[in-house]
Amino acid sequence: MRIFYFESSVLALWLLFFFNVSHLTLAETAGLYNSQTDDVDVLNENDFVRTVTGSSKLWFVEFYNSWCGHCINFAPLWKNLATSVKPWSCFIHIGAIDCADEKNVEMCRTYDISLFPTIKTFFPHSKPIDIGTDYNKARDSVDVLRHNLIDLSVQYYMQSKDPQWETLSPINSVDDILKYRVSSHSVIAIITEDKGSYLGKEVILDLSKYSKILIRSMLSDVVPVEYQVTHFPSLLLIDKKGKLKTRIHSNLTTRFCVNYLKNVSGYATNISGIKDPSMGYIASMKPTLKSIQINKPAAHMQDLLSGIHYMFQQEIAIRKNINGKSLKSLQNFIEVLSKYFPGETSVSIYLSKVNSWLSTIQYSITGKSWLEKIDSLQAEDAFLPKKIIWIGCRGSRPQYRGYPCSLWTIFHALTVNAYLKNRNDLLSNPAEVLSAISDYVSKFFGCEECSRNFQKMSQNISSVIHSHEDSVLWLWEAHNKVNKRLHNDFSEDPLHPKIQFPSVEMCSTCYNQNIKDNSKIIKTNQKWNKAAILDFMVHFYSTNLIKVSESIKNSYNNLLAENSGKTAESFLGKLENRTEELDWWEKKQRKRDLQNLHSVKEQRRQNHLRKLIERNVNRHDPHLKVRSSRTFWIFSEIDIGMCIIFYIFCLSLLIFLYFHFARRKGKRLCKLLPY
Repeated sequence: MRIFYFESSVLALWLLFFFNVSHLTLAETAGLYNSQTDDVDVLNENDFVRTVTGSSKLWFVEFYNSWCGHCINFAPLWKNLATSVKPWSCFIHIGAIDCADEKNVEMCRTYDISLFPTIKTFFPHSKPIDIGTDYNKARDSVDVLRHNLIDLSVQYYMQSKDPQWETLSPINSVDDILKYRVSSHSVIAIITEDKGSYLGKEVILDLSKYSKILIRSMLSDVVPVEYQVTHFPSLLLIDKKGKLKTRIHSNLTTRFCVNYLKNVSGYATNISGIKDPSMGYIASMKPTLKSIQINKPAAHMQDLLSGIHYMFQQEIAIRKNINGKSLKSLQNFIEVLSKYFPGETSVSIYLSKVNSWLSTIQYSITGKSWLEKIDSLQAEDAFLPKKIIWIGCRGSRPQYRGYPCSLWTIFHALTVNAYLKNRNDLLSNPAEVLSAISDYVSKFFGCEECSRNFQKMSQNISSVIHSHEDSVLWLWEAHNKVNKRLHNDFSEDPLHPKIQFPSVEMCSTCYNQNIKDNSKIIKTNQKWNKAAILDFMVHFYSTNLIKVSESIKNSYNNLLAENSGKTAESFLGKLENRTEELDWWEKKQRKRDLQNLHSVKEQRRQNHLRKLIERNVNRHDPHLKVRSSRTFWIFSEIDIGMCIIFYIFCLSLLIFLYFHFARRKGKRLCKLLPY
C-alpha cells in the first residue's frame, strides 16, 4: 500500500509539473500564425511528414523563426497569399512551421534550414526523404507569389503529366474542352490570352471547386477564326456544340471573370472584396496594457543565460552540418564567449569545457552531434541552466524582443568585459570580440536580412578598431543604427519602442548639448559625449553590475544542500512544494531517480511474471516442468527431446518420398536398400 501511495504521488507530481511547464512553454512560444483565424496551415514536427509528403497537393511551406524581425514583417504577406489562394486548395496549400519552437528543431535541421524565412516547395507525391525545393525567387507581393506558384504548378504538370493538373495546360482546339463536358456543366468557358498571361490559369484555379463551370485557357494563336476574337485576353462562352454564345474582352481581370462566371452559372457571389488578413494580424498584435509589466532598462543575467541556451540548443543545433568557415567562426565565437562571458562559476566552467572540446574538431560536426556533446559535457559543477525566461528582454508578446534582445545584451557584455580585462594589455587584439561576433552573425544568425545588414556595418571592423574602447563604442553605435532603422517597423514592440540608447533620462551626461525635449526618440544629428558613453556602457554591462535574480543565484547551492545524501523518495518528495521551472541539473537528478525507480519496478515485474509462467505450466502438466539446469550446452532435456522427434519425422518423410518417386519410375529398390 505504501509503495502504491508513493508511486501515485510521483505520478501526480509529474502530471502537475508537466501541465504547468507545458502551459508556460506554449504561452511563450506562440508562433506568427494561428490555424483557427488564418488560412495558413500551421505545421509541426508531429504532422509535417504525414501532411506534406505523399500529398496529392503542391505545398508551399515557410520555415520561419517567430522572433526574427524579417519573419514578422513577412507574416502579413504570407497570410494574404494564403487567403488569396484559398480557392486553390484542390491543388495548392500554404503552410508554415516555427523553427523557434524547440519541438521543431530536429525537423528544421532535417530540412537543412539555416536562414529565415526560408520557403520550400514540396511537389505532389513527394517522398519522405525529399527535403523540398528552395524558393529563391521574388517574394515582395502576393501577385508575384501567385504567379510563381502557377509556374511551379505548370512545371510539375509538364514533368509528371499528372491528369489532375491537366486543366492548367492550354487547349489547342474547342474539341479539347468539349470532351470533358458532362451533364452537370451549365457553363462552358474559354479564356483566350497571349503567351505569358496568368489570367486563364488564375481563373481556372479560383473556380476549381465549382462543378457547374467547365473552363480552360487557349493561346491567341490557335483561336478559331469563326469566333472573331481581336482583343486579348477575352472571355468566351460556348454551348455544348462549340458555338459561340458570348464574347467579353473589355478590362478583364481575375476577379471580374470569377464573379461573372459564378453569376451566369447560378452560384451566389460575394463581391465585397477579399479580406486582408494583415488587418486582423495587426489588431491581434496589440497588447493589453494592463497585462504587461514594463521592466526598467537593465542588463539581467537571466536574459544572457536564456540567450546562450537558445543559441546552443536551437540556433547552432539546427544546422545540418558545420564545417569550413562556419566551423572556424563557431570556434572563434565560443572561445570569446568562454573568455569574456560574465556568468556564474558553473557557467564559466561549462563554457570552457565546450570551448576545449570544440577546438579539437578539425573538419566538421553535425548539428545533432553538437547537441549531444554539449549535453554530455554538463556536470554538477559545470552546467547551463535550462530556463528560457526573459526579464529585461521580455516583450509585450512572445514574438517581440526575446532572443534578439538577449543577443545584443550578450554582445555588449562581451565587449565591455574584454575592455575591462585587456585595456592595459598592449599585446591583446582589440578587434577580437567584434570579429568573432561578426563571423558568428554571418554564419549562424537565422534572420537573413538582419545578418546581411550587420555584415554591411561590420565589413571594415579591422581598420576602424584600434583599442578596446573603440570596440565598446563601435557596437553601441551599431546598435543605435539598427534601432533607428527598425523604429516604427512592423517588428517593433509597441510597448518597447526602438530608441537611441541611452535615453536622456538614463544618462543626461551622455549628450553634449542640453536637451529639454522629453521625447525618447533622439535625432541623429545630436552630438554624443563618447567618454560619458563609455563610462555608462561599462557601468551598465560589467560583470558586477549585471542583475542576477535570486532564483539563479541560489539555485545551485540550494540544490546541493537540499539533496545531499537524500534517497530518491525523499528527493522527489521535496519537489512537491517546488513550483518554479526546473533547470538542467534538477531535471537530470529527477530523471536519474525516476530511472532507478523504473528499473526496480521492472525487475520486480519480470520476477513476478516468471513465477506466474512456471506456476501455470506446473498446474496444467506436472510432468512438464521448466528446468533451470542445462544438460547439453544451452539446451534442456525437453529441447533435446523435441530435436530428436523432429529429426525422426524428417527422416521418415525423406524415406517416404524416396519410395514414392522410385516406384513411379519403375525402378527396383532392393539394390538400394541396406540389408
